[in-house]
Amino acid sequence: MKALLDAILQHRRRFAPLVLGLGGAVVFLTVQRATPHVTHVHLRFAAQNDVREVELAYLVGDEAAVTSTFRYDEKAPVRVDSDPSLSPGRYTVRISLTHASRVEALERALTVPTDGAVTFDLSGVQ
Repeated sequence: MKALLDAILQHRRRFAPLVLGLGGAVVFLTVQRATPHVTHVHLRFAAQNDVREVELAYLVGDEAAVTSTFRYDEKAPVRVDSDPSLSPGRYTVRISLTHASRVEALERALTVPTDGAVTFDLSGVQ
């Protein structure tokens, strides 16, 4: 071990680019993991629904990191897409649905990053 350390110290100029490159790679990977990612979230509704407004709140604890609102004249389409930019971690997605005559609140769990898209099946919601 001492011989290896002595060799490294004798040739430290040769090893400097290697150490610098490894340090840069560690910093890059650390920053990349903390950088927000676009996350594809799909809500699936029944063809026959009376949802007029969808409000999504991506919560970390009790704080909303991102919110989105979608309004419709007649009814929500069968698929509603949301593409928030979220930092890696666990989120509670609060889904508020405004129907023709009532408001309904649902919650779903989401972990970012995800592989591909996340679909929340709300087809049972009328």
